[in-house]
Amino acid sequence: MSIKKHQIYSAFGLTIFSEHPLPELELSAGKPDVNIRYGTVPEHLEKPDFTAVRFEASHGDFLLRVDGVARFRVKNGNEIIIDKKAEIQDHDVTLFLMGSAIGALLHQRGILPVHGSSVCRDGEAIIFAGVSGAGKSTLAGAFIKKGYQLLADDISAIVLDDQKEPVVLPGYPQIKLWADALKKLGENPKAYKTLRIGIDKRKLPVRESFCNFPHPVKAIVVLSSHNGNEKEVEKINGTDRFNIIKNQTYRFNYLEGLGQKDQHFILAGKAAGSIPIFRLKRPAKEFDPEKLADYLLEEVFKPV
Repeated sequence: MSIKKHQIYSAFGLTIFSEHPLPELELSAGKPDVNIRYGTVPEHLEKPDFTAVRFEASHGDFLLRVDGVARFRVKNGNEIIIDKKAEIQDHDVTLFLMGSAIGALLHQRGILPVHGSSVCRDGEAIIFAGVSGAGKSTLAGAFIKKGYQLLADDISAIVLDDQKEPVVLPGYPQIKLWADALKKLGENPKAYKTLRIGIDKRKLPVRESFCNFPHPVKAIVVLSSHNGNEKEVEKINGTDRFNIIKNQTYRFNYLEGLGQKDQHFILAGKAAGSIPIFRLKRPAKEFDPEKLADYLLEEVFKPV
């Protein structure tokens, strides 16, 4: 089926009208919460409250510059304007649109974006968080092979439900994996499209293993590696819990100019106070995602 432009999609609990094609997302209908369109984006904001190398921000206004690709302007949590280079392929734009630009939009809407991948089963979600390269997406892929469903990859958007409990909103049915990670999961990297030319990270569609409704958060597992030979897992207590939520917030530096720090503090505090958080350390020289999934299921998530 060919994907037409000007489609309506759903992602992160939002209905999105987009002039830019987003075939990775689920199609939707209804009145859009967010409009994505092509247009002219200036080099700079007029009076930014915060300026960094690649972005500028003020309350309700955010500008992202991606050299050689596009400029993105994100406004009031309901609009993204794309000013792309004429020769740039759509998938190059999508990579930054559904990453940094959508991250700024989520912050503008008062949503907590955790830098992590989420899976769900039995009505609950697990978030695998950590720095880039920690293995978040790979571990999510291993859990999917064990019968879980994907909720989100790379950005897990948290809001409070009607009972004021944190839930993860569904992202879209795709995992981004490096070629060696696909091999660890028993997949042939050549069977999947690359994210960008020259980067051997690939798109793994998981539409049949995707859950498109919010789930309460059962736990956050922060991934890291160490020089030891054993896997270690510890439950985090006290004030360290809030610091972990802060440190695992996707594009936390955007908050300085967007004026959303107070909202972030409230939501991060609620998440830290009610979600069990674990730190998982694995040997740096070894990463077997299926064995790591088995270890977590036995040591942390084994039914009582």
